[in-house]
Formats: sequence, structure tokens, C-alpha cells
Amino acid sequence: MSRYSPQYNYSRSLPVRSSVKRSGDARRRPLRSEPQPVGKSPQLLQWTRLRLLLIGLIVVGLGVHIGWTKHVSAQAVVAQQAQAAASAVAAKKLAIFKSQTAALQAANPLIDVSIAVSSQSFGLQRFGDTGSYSAASIGKLITAAAYLHLVDERKVSLEQSINGKTARYWINVMLVNSDDEAWQLLNAQVTHQALSAYGVSIGLTHYDVSTDSFPAADAAILLQKLQNGSLLSIVNQKLMLNWLARANYRAYLVPAVPSGSQVFHKAGFDGDNLHDAAIIKKGDNSFVLVIFTNGHGNYDWDGRARLIQEITRDAEAAYL
Repeated sequence: MSRYSPQYNYSRSLPVRSSVKRSGDARRRPLRSEPQPVGKSPQLLQWTRLRLLLIGLIVVGLGVHIGWTKHVSAQAVVAQQAQAAASAVAAKKLAIFKSQTAALQAANPLIDVSIAVSSQSFGLQRFGDTGSYSAASIGKLITAAAYLHLVDERKVSLEQSINGKTARYWINVMLVNSDDEAWQLLNAQVTHQALSAYGVSIGLTHYDVSTDSFPAADAAILLQKLQNGSLLSIVNQKLMLNWLARANYRAYLVPAVPSGSQVFHKAGFDGDNLHDAAIIKKGDNSFVLVIFTNGHGNYDWDGRARLIQEITRDAEAAYL
């Protein structure tokens, strides 16, 4: 056969390179297709959206947190500035009060004056003479508190009989009317030893029950504890305050207390010693003021009343 012949079927002798052009082979063998991208499943799409939502929430939360932190910090700065300004004003008022008390003492050289003030802002402060005085009826505050403390401990009762009348009756007339018989009966009921121990337990520094003497600061300590609720139960605290709100001898400290304020006080006389001790309250603010005086025989009660009232007005301007 010649090298080239038109009758020779050359396609039969060629190797098969592709099944695409031969329909017969295509039926016998599947086509090989190029890999196609796989679509995302619904679960994967949901998870992706959830992740994006969580990331968004975190970003928003961080933004809110940062903004709130800045807001709180700004508020704290404002509050600190306001507190600093208030402290500066209070310190200025206190300096004025110190100057006023010094001037009053200089203007009354024949009268010993001892002033104790207790407040939440400045604690216990002493002005003038700091020694002990014959406390007179201010000592009745300690007797009343000691007995009511025993009531809180259920060792005695307000309804028990003392010399034919209830203990409640005797404390009432002792504080409201400054009755000395009631004082003697209640002191005997509590006992001097127990009174002395009670004074120590509440922080009194120089209380001498045998002579009824102590400094103005000790009366301020007792009244501050009564005011803040650390001296007696709530029931007996209210009871004692009610008695002090009605106590007699109201011509000294009480007239200087402005309208709209409450005053709970006890006055005391012994010889030429004239004292007044009070809790003064206006709204949410309060302070304790105790003024002890000794005129050394001048017995000028009207002049002493004016002095006590002037001190009271100056203290109110400084502490309320």
C-alpha cells in the first residue's frame, strides 16, 4: 500500500486524546469537569451573621462603656470640686466662729466660758476653757441615759415602781422639770458605781459622779451619740429626745435658735455656774452645742443669757 491513500481511514490509527469530540466515547465514559466553587450552607451563613452581630454589639458596648466612664469621671470631678468648695466654705465659717468666741471671751473677762461643739463635718471641737465644771443639772442627762440603757438591756423597766411612781414618771420630771428628787431616786436606782462605769463605756473623759463634775466636751459626746443613734435603742432615743424638746429653763440658749429649727436641750444651775447643752437640728443638718459658764459670783443671769445666745447664733452660722 502506498504511504498515503485517500481510502485509508487515518482516524482509526490515531490515539484518542479527548472524549469531547466522540459521542460514542462520551456515552461510555463521564466527562471530567473543572472544580466548581462550593456554595455556603445556611448554617454557615447564620453563624457568620451571628459573629458579625456579636462583634457589632461588642464594639457598641465598648463605645457605651467608654462614654459612660468619661461621663462618670466627669461627674466625679464635678462632685470633688463641689466638695472641695463646700469644705473651703465650712473651714472659713469655722475660722470666723473661732474668732468670734475669742472676741466674746475677751469682752467678758470675769466669766469663765467653756464651749464644746460636735458636728459630722468637724467632729468634737473645744473652745475657751477646757476644764471640768460643776455640771449641775447637765448631769441629769447621764442619769437618764444610763437608766434607759439598762432598759435596753432588760435589766430594769420604765414601768417599775420607784418610791410609789413609775421610773418613766421620774425620768420625765427629771428632764422636763429638772426635778432634783427624781434625780436622787434614779441615781440610787442605777448606783454611783454603775453611773461611773457607764460614763467610761460611752467615752466620757472626766466624769466624776461623786461631785457631778465634768467638762463641756463630755456633755457634747453624750448628746452627739444620742443624736446619731449610737447611745440608745430607737424607741428610747425618741423618748429621751421628746423629753429634751420640752425641757424647762428656755430663756438661755433656746431663744437664739431660729424658726424652723428644732432644739433638744437641758439647762443647769449650781451657784454661779450656768450651763446649757443642746442638739440643734435644721432639716438634715444638725450639731451639738454645749456652753458652760461660771460668773464667779456676779449672778448676772440676763447678761449670761445674752452671752449664751450670742454664742449660739454664731455657732448656727458656722455649723448649719
